[in-house]
Amino acid sequence: MRKINFPLWFITCSSVFFIYGVLSSDGKAGKTGAPGENTCVQCHSGSAVNSGSGSISINTASIINGEYEMGQTYDLSVVVEQTGVSLFGFSIVALDANGNSVGTWIAGTDNHLDAATISGVTRQYLTHDFNGGATADSHTFSFQWTAPTEDFGAITFYASGNAANGNEASSGDKVYTTSAQIQAVQPIGIEESKESMLLWNPSSMELSINGNVIENCQWEIFDVNGRLVLSKKGQTNQTIKVSDMQKGIYMVHCVYGNKTEIKKITI
Repeated sequence: MRKINFPLWFITCSSVFFIYGVLSSDGKAGKTGAPGENTCVQCHSGSAVNSGSGSISINTASIINGEYEMGQTYDLSVVVEQTGVSLFGFSIVALDANGNSVGTWIAGTDNHLDAATISGVTRQYLTHDFNGGATADSHTFSFQWTAPTEDFGAITFYASGNAANGNEASSGDKVYTTSAQIQAVQPIGIEESKESMLLWNPSSMELSINGNVIENCQWEIFDVNGRLVLSKKGQTNQTIKVSDMQKGIYMVHCVYGNKTEIKKITI
C-alpha cells in the first residue's frame, strides 16, 4: 500500500477554517502583551501593534472604584473595534506584580479557557472561540472573573485583540493591546475587638454571641465603604443569618449599653 505523507503545514494549521471569506480559528494563549509575552502579531503579521484605526478596551465597571473584594465574582468584557471589519479575536490574562495568574476566569458564550507557560510559570487565559467574534465593526466578548480569596495587591488585566481584514490569510490584520489595573479593597478603618464575643460561622452564614449574656444587642453591619447595610435589634444570645447579603467584606457591630463588640467577616 502506498504511504501518504501530509505536509506539516496542513497538520499544524488543520484547526484553521475559512468563514465568510475571513480566516478564523480559536484564539491562542500567551499572546496578550503581558510581561514576557508576545501579542497576536506573532501569527497575524503585516502591521505594527496599535497602528490601526481601531481599538481594544477592557470594561471593569463592575469593580467599583477599581477595588476588588476577595472572593467576589465580577462581570467583565473586552471590546475590539474597527470599522469595516467582520471578524474579531482577543485574549486576556490577570497577573499580580510577580507575573503570576490570579483569580479564576469563567468563560462566556464566545470564548474559552486556555493556558500557557511563560518563563516556567503557567498562566490562565480567556481567548475567543472559533468564529466567536464574527460581527460587523466591533465585538464585545463577555465573561466573568472571580477575585482571589486573599489580598494580592495590585492586579493587572492584559488584553490583546485582533481585527481581521478579510483577505483569507493571517497577514494585514490589525492588532491592538491594552491593560487595566485594580487594587484590593481596603477595609474601613475600624479594628476588631481583641477578645470579641461575636462568633462567625461562614458555613451556615450565621453570627452569634459566645456564651456571655448581652441583653438587647443592637446588630449593625457595615460594608467596606462604611455604609450601614443591616441594623437589627437582638435578644439575649441571639443568632442572626446573613445569607441574603452580597459577597464581600463587612464589619459587624454588636452594641449594648455603652460597649461595642466588633468583628470583621467575609461572606
